[in-house]
Amino acid sequence: CVGCVWVCLWVMVLGFLIALIFRELFQLISSPITYIMSLENWLEISLIVLTSFLLLCEMSCISNRNQISAIVILLSWGELILLVGRHPALATHLEMFKRVTKNFLQFLVWYSILIIAFALSFYMLFRNDADTDNKFNDPSSATFKTIVMLTGEFDTFGSLPFSLHPIVSHALFLLFIFLIAIVLVNLLNGLAVSDTQAIRADAEIVAHVSRVKLIHYFEKMALGDPFSWIRKAQNHTNQTLNTKP
Repeated sequence: CVGCVWVCLWVMVLGFLIALIFRELFQLISSPITYIMSLENWLEISLIVLTSFLLLCEMSCISNRNQISAIVILLSWGELILLVGRHPALATHLEMFKRVTKNFLQFLVWYSILIIAFALSFYMLFRNDADTDNKFNDPSSATFKTIVMLTGEFDTFGSLPFSLHPIVSHALFLLFIFLIAIVLVNLLNGLAVSDTQAIRADAEIVAHVSRVKLIHYFEKMALGDPFSWIRKAQNHTNQTLNTKP
């Protein structure tokens, strides 16, 4: 029956959650400083907290439960990608994904100024339209719709009130298409292709680095920080040199 299936799934998820909690506690006890400085560990902590809240707390509002469930699903699959990506055979794919994402974010931080400028310009031009379906009636909606248009979705072209300011609105829209939809998008695609080719050229090195990181990860879990004696020896040497007259 359906109830038995839900109970089995609840028990299974609870078992995985308990195993994850013990794993995180073991890592925290073994190497607390390294654990706190890792972004992946904070993702796992967020996953534990939200999953515990979802399993053990009663929520009368279905909307809140659905929102938390959506976040938990995304975090759990993200954690699965990170765990599977530690395998040397898949390390190249994970490294490509991480490097392209990082470069895209760094690149878009600067270009976000131009995107916000276009969003506010569209808001000023189209905000007086009486159409209730107009996506540019407020700055937040205008910014969100402009970001969506960044991907090439121009479904609102026919519904935009160009008649309010025909010359300026058409000119601004064409400038947006040229600078954002053509130049910026192709620039990002070229950046992704160059990063991917560079990683593929160093695929063997990436695989070896992944093996070293995986071995270091297991050593850190079992022994704490296996290279702490090196730092202690360096600190002792530095103190000895500083105390000499």
